[in-house]
Amino acid sequence: MFERLRRVDLMFVLRTVLVVAALAHLIVVVSVSLRRAVHPFELEWMEGAMVDHVERVLQGKQLYVEPTVDFVPFIYGPLYFWVSAAVAKVIGLSFLPLRVVSIASMVGSFALIYAIVRKETDDRVAGVVGAGAFAATYVRSAQFLDIGRVDSLSLVLSLGAIYVMRNLRERRFHFALGALLLGLSFLAKQSSFLLALALIGHEVWVERKRAVPFVVATLVCTLGVAVLIDHLHHGWFRYYTWELPRAHPFVKQSLGGFWTDDLFPAFAIAGVFGIYYLIAATPARAGARFFHLATAGGMVACAWTGRLHDGGWPNVLIPAFAALAVLFGLGLGEAWRSTDDAGPRLRAFVAAAALAQLGALVFDPKRTLPRSFDAPAGWAFIAKLKAVPGDVFVPNHSWYARMAGKAPHAHRMAIDDVLRGDPHGEGLALAASIRSAIAKKRYGAIALDDEFFLGDALRTYLPGPSAFDKKDVFFPATGIHVRPNNMLFRLPD
Repeated sequence: MFERLRRVDLMFVLRTVLVVAALAHLIVVVSVSLRRAVHPFELEWMEGAMVDHVERVLQGKQLYVEPTVDFVPFIYGPLYFWVSAAVAKVIGLSFLPLRVVSIASMVGSFALIYAIVRKETDDRVAGVVGAGAFAATYVRSAQFLDIGRVDSLSLVLSLGAIYVMRNLRERRFHFALGALLLGLSFLAKQSSFLLALALIGHEVWVERKRAVPFVVATLVCTLGVAVLIDHLHHGWFRYYTWELPRAHPFVKQSLGGFWTDDLFPAFAIAGVFGIYYLIAATPARAGARFFHLATAGGMVACAWTGRLHDGGWPNVLIPAFAALAVLFGLGLGEAWRSTDDAGPRLRAFVAAAALAQLGALVFDPKRTLPRSFDAPAGWAFIAKLKAVPGDVFVPNHSWYARMAGKAPHAHRMAIDDVLRGDPHGEGLALAASIRSAIAKKRYGAIALDDEFFLGDALRTYLPGPSAFDKKDVFFPATGIHVRPNNMLFRLPD
């Protein structure tokens, strides 16, 4: 009796420690996100241009148009901008509505990872650990979960589709809901189509003829809707979301580096738990094992292809981290179950391994926060832009021009996407439009982070004092470490 009591007490302690560690990660990430949400400037250098896109939606303008110095869209679908515009109508246009959408999506993803694992394992602790492990990848995925970027919205829709297709199979029209969620995820970030293909393959293999409605609905909600949007935008949607990314260089180093540098250092132990789940699950749960193998494969493929694309930042790893977090929780639940009659040492080893995985992902939250002196430096910079007669060109931070009350213009990253790809010669025309605007002294001032069109600018603009007095202020909290420090002013006629 006493031996059994000691075993129960040990398991209670081990499970409690795991829950506390996982909840700590969740609480830290949510707390950091709420503090960052109200920062009035970019947390990442492309974030401001995302606000530019939302402004176009609010103004009723098309997103996918011919690239010019005035506007070049990013290579993403429109859903995130539509949703953010709806929120902006309520709380006003700034960085905040975009971050609200991302934070809500992030929290929804935590909840769905918990629900997927909890439903499959009937173990709340395993569900919390899975969600906590994913939250702990916050820094590993470049702190993109809570900023004004498309990743979190696409992820929560993908996880929603996975939950529906696994757990609501007995409901009428579950396939339609799953297809709709996949279609929406695809409209947020087109790489999620690989998850749709994985689920289509699973349904065809398992359900055979009964999978036809799901296959048709998924293709309509993804490719069918894409064709409609492309028609409404006169072919430019296809250009930006398919032709342009396909023309970008291929990063050969990521063929192996994705596994050795991106995934295994962060999630090696979780990977072992996932493999254990896939090979140790009983024949009675073979269907679940095959389903999660297919969906994890689709999610990892989304991340891998993103890394293989030139310009793929660590945020593309988010779907892979989410899939591995699910497998981690499933593997932990399976390990608890299989060692139920084993000695306390083996169960303690399982708990210690899971705790080690959570511990390996610990990060310093202070390093993710904007510094207290960044906002004052930012407002001083905006004041300098406001004082410039006429418009200003701030290519790496286009929204700052709008914050200063100036006319909008294209963002450097979107411009580079066209120049790097240039499948039909649009890059040459875009470069010409930028050079023409500079040569005609269209802008009262230009604020550069680097030498972007600097040679052209020096013909008609004169370098002025640095925009910032201090060397270490007003850099984004994550992403590329850049700021618009170099000011050039229009030469008199």
